[in-house]
Amino acid sequence: MVKRMFNILQNNEMKKNKILRLSLLPLAILTLSVLVIFSGCMESTVPDDEAVFTLNAKVLRTTNGENALPVQGANVTVIGNDENTNVNQNAVTNTRGMAEFTMNVPLVGSNVLVLAEYNGQQQTKTGILLCRDTLVIFLFDNNVIDPVSCGNLDGGAVVVFTDDAGNTELRRNTPAGINQYERCTNITNTLQSSETITANNFAADAPFELIGLYLDGESLPLNSRDIQIAPGSSLAICYSVSTETAGEFRQTVPVTLSCQNETGTFNIELQADVVEPDCSCEYIQSPISLEVSDPVEVGQSAEVSGVIFVNELACDVVIEGMDMQSSGVWQVIDPSQFPITVARGNSLSMTARYTPSAAATQTGQVFLTIVPQGGNGEPCTLEVDLSGRGCANSCPQISIDRLFFDEFSTTAIDDTLSNRGDNRVFISATDANPPILTTVNETYYIMNPDSNCSTIEVNIVPQYADQYAQEFYEIYPTQLILDPGEIGAINVTFTAPTRERLEQIVAARGNNGTAADSAFDVTLQISGSGCRQNIDVTSIVTSIPDLTPIINIRAFNQRTELVPNPENEIYFFGRNDKDVETNAGVTPTIGNIWINVDNNDPDAQPPQDPILLPVNNSVEMKIWRQGYAEADFTNVLDLITQFENDADHDSGYSTDPITGLSVGDVIAVRFGASTYALMYIREVKNGTENNSNNQSGIEFRAVYPIYIP
Repeated sequence: MVKRMFNILQNNEMKKNKILRLSLLPLAILTLSVLVIFSGCMESTVPDDEAVFTLNAKVLRTTNGENALPVQGANVTVIGNDENTNVNQNAVTNTRGMAEFTMNVPLVGSNVLVLAEYNGQQQTKTGILLCRDTLVIFLFDNNVIDPVSCGNLDGGAVVVFTDDAGNTELRRNTPAGINQYERCTNITNTLQSSETITANNFAADAPFELIGLYLDGESLPLNSRDIQIAPGSSLAICYSVSTETAGEFRQTVPVTLSCQNETGTFNIELQADVVEPDCSCEYIQSPISLEVSDPVEVGQSAEVSGVIFVNELACDVVIEGMDMQSSGVWQVIDPSQFPITVARGNSLSMTARYTPSAAATQTGQVFLTIVPQGGNGEPCTLEVDLSGRGCANSCPQISIDRLFFDEFSTTAIDDTLSNRGDNRVFISATDANPPILTTVNETYYIMNPDSNCSTIEVNIVPQYADQYAQEFYEIYPTQLILDPGEIGAINVTFTAPTRERLEQIVAARGNNGTAADSAFDVTLQISGSGCRQNIDVTSIVTSIPDLTPIINIRAFNQRTELVPNPENEIYFFGRNDKDVETNAGVTPTIGNIWINVDNNDPDAQPPQDPILLPVNNSVEMKIWRQGYAEADFTNVLDLITQFENDADHDSGYSTDPITGLSVGDVIAVRFGASTYALMYIREVKNGTENNSNNQSGIEFRAVYPIYIP
């Protein structure tokens, strides 16, 4: 009901105020009849962060006769009803009926509860704030609703239907497209004891209609009977009135109330006056839009027709002429002869032809001069906005980053798949614990330009360099169906062979000692709309592990002069992101290694040695070399050769903690029967370095994984 009520206002005022379409939440039902408008945004974008803005509440008293609008001296309270809304203020409306509040809230999606008090009656409404300078309008009755009790079940309320400005004369067939207004009233049980009042019979006859029942804010079915109103509870009853027919409408809805052995009648007096519109341009809706719904190919034509004017005035009108503004792509076919008389109650249609000159949206405007044959006879202008989109089929477009797209061309795209800086892919080791299945991925994006006229079919056919390449690539999907403007994705995954399988393939290819021996090539032949694009994909496999960048691990449970309170965290650097684990009381892990500094006193000289421990005894470690030069460690090929040729490379490991670490130590880590890593202790800080916030820790480089079958 409340959403329908707001839509009435929205349709009636869209032209003047650009009111947002908003569904107001029926969490608090009005004690009297209240309408709320949230006005259009003053700015084109709304920030997501917290911002200060003004909420204006305008209180209107909707009565006949000498009582003037707006109301002065009405009490208004604004309460933020979510944890992010910082407001709880009171104000009294000024001579303009306005009460202003400065609010500090996140603008997007914030809830706010507005309470207004007038004539001893409190009224509430809740809604979602969407923008700055929000306007809330309350429409008041000056009628005081009789409370009910077991000793006084006879009472009543008067419901006077008004428009959004408080006028009691409702213009026929307004609001446009809805043709009805809505109002509510309450039955409140004021008993202090435990007696419950039962209510029945709420239906109204045309042009009135029952549209809502709310018990303490909860919606009830419209056919509800024997509604129980507990002491202190309130039943809101909402009606609409149709404006399709003019007249003075009065109707009494006798709501039956019962309590214990007593019965009574609560009479709801419905009053609505629907009047014929006068002969004024004010009531002519403008602009009107006509749009060609489907794209039209450049050089072709399409026509669009529609009703552009319905004469709901109290007189005939004459359309004296037409002025068109267009770049030549629009032509009005009908009407073509002027003047045209449109009698009261009749309508005028327009047919326009669109012949696009480009693959783009193209608009035009038609201005009709209308002269009402009555009233002051002043002419007015009816604007008709024309819109259509031209299209022209072209080649699909391709992108790797989904940011920049290029049209298909005869020039092939070369792409090397790798997860390392040397453009290589490390071998897979299926007998490692855990297994190492090295996979690399790439995604190619295909777009059907929105300037195209129709859906396209894109086919992907992989052409493998040999049977070995086909063994390790997976390409999905091999077909895309794309609407204009739609983007599809082609996923290419390469899984590296094991060392043994790689050696077999290299030998079969001739073992010439070149990268081509261990390269796996596939060409993606992509075609669509008569256009073709090739992507040449290469993956080069190696058994030489990669050297990590410098990795910095800071201590667990540490403290420093700058940070006297212990910090339970590990910082792990050397990647695109930074992992921070701060779960107090839980040993943080990075991979299979964690660092613990037991003594963090700032006066420790030097701080206590770091302790290197395995996680859950799942890996074994040992000091393989001491006093090793970092330059030698970074010579990966020579380092691996030394380690592999060391007769003890696979022995001497333990799950015991390693202490006494020094710069230049090389720690060997064994993850399985054939999988190792080498870690180089690069630096031990003493808690005073300026470049790391005076924190103790270890920096190291690592070579991983090393696979020695």
